[in-house]
Amino acid sequence: MDEHQSKMDGPDDKPKGSVRVCIRVRPQLKREVVYRQVVEAVSDKVVHLLRDGSIVEAHFDRVFDQDVSQQEAYASVSDAVEAVTKGYNSTIFAYGQTGTGKTYTILGGSFTGKESVSAARDEPPSASKLGGRNELPKYAGIIPRAADELFQFAQQSALKAEKVDVFCTYLEIYNERMHDLLEPFKKSRKKDPLDVSRKKAGLELRDDPERGIYVPGSTVVKLTSAQSLMKILRRGNKHRTVRQTEMNQKSSRSHTILQLSVEQKVNRGDKAVLIRSKLNLVDLAGSERFPKMESEEERIQEQRTINASLSALANVIACITEKGRDHIPYRDSKLTHLLQELPWWKLPDDNCGDCLA
Repeated sequence: MDEHQSKMDGPDDKPKGSVRVCIRVRPQLKREVVYRQVVEAVSDKVVHLLRDGSIVEAHFDRVFDQDVSQQEAYASVSDAVEAVTKGYNSTIFAYGQTGTGKTYTILGGSFTGKESVSAARDEPPSASKLGGRNELPKYAGIIPRAADELFQFAQQSALKAEKVDVFCTYLEIYNERMHDLLEPFKKSRKKDPLDVSRKKAGLELRDDPERGIYVPGSTVVKLTSAQSLMKILRRGNKHRTVRQTEMNQKSSRSHTILQLSVEQKVNRGDKAVLIRSKLNLVDLAGSERFPKMESEEERIQEQRTINASLSALANVIACITEKGRDHIPYRDSKLTHLLQELPWWKLPDDNCGDCLA
């Protein structure tokens, strides 16, 4: 008999922590040296911002200098991944201007390719799932390292006759419309005007007592390995909304949410218990300005919705950390609504929300 065990009431070893902010300082660019715009890591918790001869000091939970390795950066948020294996939801945010190294930190180096979802889904099981362990590349980012850890957990669970399945969805929020990055050009046999209308309006969020927050119509892929996830991401990233900015020739103008859903069938006495949890990896759009476009109205609307969404997220986090606050405005944006079911919205003293900037 299978029984669903709630992630809120399930494991006894609750993860401990708080909403943490980690800063990673990248090497300086030439223009930053010329204009004396420098961010300097002076300790593992303090940075100095130098601009035009003045210094501003800022304190964070963790500060990494430009020499930090990918493994060290991942170690700072790895407990969020571990919490998922214990039945809890976790989120890792990445935020920063275009060119600050978000993609390198989250995904790693050499992230290119043209694989299809079907090809990735049929990828043979990895060495980790077959009992061995693939050596991760030195420059692998947070997502491949997190996926590798989840499949290592699945392998260890199999030795105890317990089953662990990992599923993924990959969503984009652009101008407060949600899109499925894994099936952006899905063809139907018949021309369906409702399908065309849905694509223009975007996907909707739904609340369900059993499933929690979910997105009807989004593609859910059962993963066979960490490698299959990376191939799927390469395919999905081809369809992100990008635009030229003053910082870069190609800048992402949307939030993306990669959801890794973990289903564990564990043995508790004479019963089989089903435990569900999620790891959300969120790449937030930058709020920098960009050159004038052919459509000035489109440019203004795009920047306005990015800023409003980031402001809504900041408001939610501020409300979470404020003691005695009953109302959390998580429905103020698609992003905060999607992440509503995270335990750190509800349990600010026992949570695994992380931000890596």
